[in-house]
Order: sequence, then C-alpha cells, then structure tokens
Amino acid sequence: DRAGQPMAVKDSGVWLTYNGEIYNFRELKKELTALGYSFKTTSDTEVLLHSYLEWGVECLQKLNGIFAFAIWAKPKDRLWLVRDPFGVKPLFFSDWKGKIIFGSEIPTLFHFPEFSREHDPFGMDSFFTFGYVPAPLTTYNNIKQLLPGEYLLVENGKLIKYDQVIANYPFSRDWDSAKGEKDPFGRYPFGISSSKGKADYAFIQEMYSHLDKKGRAAIISSQGVLFRGKKEAKIRKGFIEADIIDTIIALPSNLFYGTGVSPCVLILDKNKPEKRKNKILFIYAAKDYEHLKKRDKLRDSDIKKIVSAYKAYKDIDKYCHIADREEIEENEFNLNVPRYVPIFEPEEEIDIQEAYNKLTEFKLEKEKQTKLIEDSLEELHFKIGNRL
Repeated sequence: DRAGQPMAVKDSGVWLTYNGEIYNFRELKKELTALGYSFKTTSDTEVLLHSYLEWGVECLQKLNGIFAFAIWAKPKDRLWLVRDPFGVKPLFFSDWKGKIIFGSEIPTLFHFPEFSREHDPFGMDSFFTFGYVPAPLTTYNNIKQLLPGEYLLVENGKLIKYDQVIANYPFSRDWDSAKGEKDPFGRYPFGISSSKGKADYAFIQEMYSHLDKKGRAAIISSQGVLFRGKKEAKIRKGFIEADIIDTIIALPSNLFYGTGVSPCVLILDKNKPEKRKNKILFIYAAKDYEHLKKRDKLRDSDIKKIVSAYKAYKDIDKYCHIADREEIEENEFNLNVPRYVPIFEPEEEIDIQEAYNKLTEFKLEKEKQTKLIEDSLEELHFKIGNRL
C-alpha cells in the first residue's frame, strides 16, 4: 500500500501515523506542488506529512478535517501528538518508564510490558454518572486523552517554550499529587497541591512551565485559586514573590456551560515592564454582562471595558485597583479581587434622633386612631374585649 503507515519522506527523518480525514487535502496538495513538493500517492496522509515539512506546527492552521495524528521528527528529536478541534478522533497517551506512548485506542497501550491497569476513581465516576469520560481523564490512572483541539509537543526530551500561552483548563479537578512529585519535566516549581486538593495550580504551573524568558500567559481559572489555603496558599505566595502575576480579572459566574464556578483570568508575565513590577492589577468585571436563559454573556462593551482598564493601568473606582507588594502582604497573600476593589455601595447614614422622633410620632398617631375606633364601636353598642 503506497499510502501505508507509518509514512516517511525519504532522508527527512520525519515519520507520520495518522487516523482521520483531511477534507481540504486537494487544495493543500496544489499549494504544496506549487512550492516544489512531489507526491507518490493520492492520499491525504502524504499531504499531511508534506504540510508539516513545509509549515511545521503552523500547518494546523491550514487543516480542515477530523483527525488524530503523531509525528516523530528525528532531526529535532521531536514528538508531536495532535487531536482535531471537534474531538471526533481520540488520542490516548501515557508516560511509561519515562517515555511517551500513545494510541487511538486504550487497549493499544496494554501491549507495553508491566503497564499498570489501575482504574481512576474519578474517571470511573464520570463514566457511570454521565455515560462517558471527559478528556483529559480516562478510566485508567496513568492514561490521559488529548482534549479536542489540543496537542502535545515534546522536543529533546524537554518541554517546548513559547512566548505566549492561552489556556482554559477544567476547573477544580481532583488530582493525584504522587504523579506530580515524580514529574520529570519540573513543571511544578512553586509546589504541589495535596492529594485531596484541586488540580488548578497543577494546570496553571503547567502553562507557566511552557513560557520562555519573556513569555506571557492568559489563563481562565476558577476564583478559588485566589484565596484557598493550605498548600495552595504556599503556591500562590511563590507566584507572588517571583513577581509572575500581572493582572487578575474577576468574571461573572455563569459564563461557561457545565459549571457554576466563578471564573477569573490570570495574566502571567515573566518580563513585566518596570512600572508593573511588584504590583498586580485587580479588575472586577463580574457585574458587567448580559443575562441569558442558559448562561450569561460578555458583551463587546464589557470586553472593551476590561481591555481599556488593562491598558490604562490606573485605579478606577469600584472597577480596578493596582496593589503593590506591601498591600498584598497585608492581605496575607490572599488575591480575592473584592479585597482590593470595593464593590459594595456605601449604606446611607441613619440619623438615629430623626428615626426615634418618627417612631414616637407613629406611636402617638396609632394611639389616637385606636381611641377613635374604640369610641365609634362603643357608640354602636359593640362590646370591646381585652386588647392584645
């Protein structure tokens, strides 16, 4: 089979194994042919392989289809696992004895010697509750699946670094801290949450670990990471002392399907401008939204207001505040946004003397009206009983 897999281009050291269908492969083939590529098959597999050779990981921007694939590029010692944006084709992977193993079906991984088949209680709970297991979980402890539209990239046995990272991880997942303690990539420099804690800071540190020296990240998170205690408090303090957190934006609680957890956006910056160093900008945008039947929505005006406040970088009454390190320390490294942005309207002052005078007037008026009613009833020969 000329389109058999794994497929390689001669002398390139690049290999591809692939499951799926590229709908626009004919258009891509014409574009690649014009760039000087020649083809030995009529398959979309070869088009995908040449697309990677020409555009690298950016070839994803050109693909239209349903797919899961793996590319091994020997010259760069690079492994690239990819799942399509709709998640039609699954892709499972595991860290087996310090190596990444993968397959489009879970049983594929069982062929490796001494591979653990211990079940994940959270994955099992999802299966019996919902009838399926949402990514990245599976029913097995040491097997994960890529999220729709997600990819895993490992080069020279090290994490790939980026200048920008955008992430929206699954909020408040429980996790296995034992695996974090054995992480070979050093992805948790500020500490590891307890085994009975949430995985939020594991995800956040995962994103942080992929930033280069001048990297920035925007991460949608639960607001719980801003104030939860114990080991999470220690991790949060580590981020603050390293001056990594640039901005925290509190968002409305009903924005996302499937969760009522109040979200926020964490903006991390490993190379802050001088005026933003040792400071954090707090923006309270939780009151600005359009209420819809199933979920709320940020309007264009709400988004523009957030962006404008971020760029202006100045205090705005009841909306945003710049806190320096001293103020944050006074709050014991608690980053809950309402601690820094007053969101409650001040109560109207009560004049106690005036209130007492009105109460006295009301009492006198009540006694007057009661006397009139009693006199009228006596004139009508009604017998008045004991007063309550």
